[in-house]
Amino acid sequence: MNMLVSQAPASQAASPFRQSAALFPLQTRTPRYSTSAQPEAQPELGLGFSGAPVIDLEELHLHGGPGDVVFFGVDCELNRRFGDHNPGAATFLRQNTACMAPWTSRHGAPCQDIGVITTTDPDIAMRDAVALAGYIAGLGRRPVLIGCDHTASLAGISGLLNTTTLEPVYVYLDAHYDLGQHGEPSALGNGNFVDMLLRAARIARVVNIGGRSWATFNPVYHDVAYFQAVPQIQAAEVIEALGWLRGHPVYVSIDADVLDPTSAPNVCCPEPFGMAPTDLLTICAWLGRNCDVRAADVCELMPAAQNMRSEQVLMRCVHALFARKAGH
Repeated sequence: MNMLVSQAPASQAASPFRQSAALFPLQTRTPRYSTSAQPEAQPELGLGFSGAPVIDLEELHLHGGPGDVVFFGVDCELNRRFGDHNPGAATFLRQNTACMAPWTSRHGAPCQDIGVITTTDPDIAMRDAVALAGYIAGLGRRPVLIGCDHTASLAGISGLLNTTTLEPVYVYLDAHYDLGQHGEPSALGNGNFVDMLLRAARIARVVNIGGRSWATFNPVYHDVAYFQAVPQIQAAEVIEALGWLRGHPVYVSIDADVLDPTSAPNVCCPEPFGMAPTDLLTICAWLGRNCDVRAADVCELMPAAQNMRSEQVLMRCVHALFARKAGH
């Protein structure tokens, strides 16, 4: 086969792009960028969870206002009984989501970050987390706790209950029920803490979304008082089952393993056939628009290089729970 090969000048031989430009001349244009936009000032203490400005706890009351989201983390496991260990999960998530700042400042919920509890003593960490959640809620803000094992959720909702007379619905997106009734009795931990919440008179109802582990099919869970299981993972089906929640005060807990392992490989107790990130985001957005979300937490994510940006997916979903209202 005979081919006509264009010989590029020697000065262009090392640049395939310049050669193609010579072969296929195109008109050019000058991009126009905004000349009025100024780089956003870096907060004095830096950026934290999802790019939220870091604020000293003692000055929190001077920043933001009622309804703002306040992030804080716990870096030690409080009471893990099941799954792989994940100490340092809060710091991992914080460091890997600070890059979200440009999006958060424009589309996320108004938010601040007061730091991470770094004590390695679980009892002290639990006590401090309860106190912080309560303090934040007492300011009229909405605490979001980033924990290691899911037992941290007890601290988040306990702090909220200490500052309100409301009886919220506890909504948790989790591949497991964490009720602990299908095996031998065991001490309180991340595998049975929801049973404690189910027995709490101040919690109106407990709703699980996305439960799919093999244990969830145990007959002991087929008819549990004050408990609703929504096993579907498609957003439309989940939302249809949650219609009665409209207008209710809720606490939302996200266990990272509600996501499919292909989207979140770095979770402590992975289960197959999980939720897609888009479905999780849609469900969280529905809760944010239709319910009175008072507080939330994210748990059970492992610090790992292979993460599919799962931490950013989770923080994007958290912001959907506290969507900006019209005019904000």
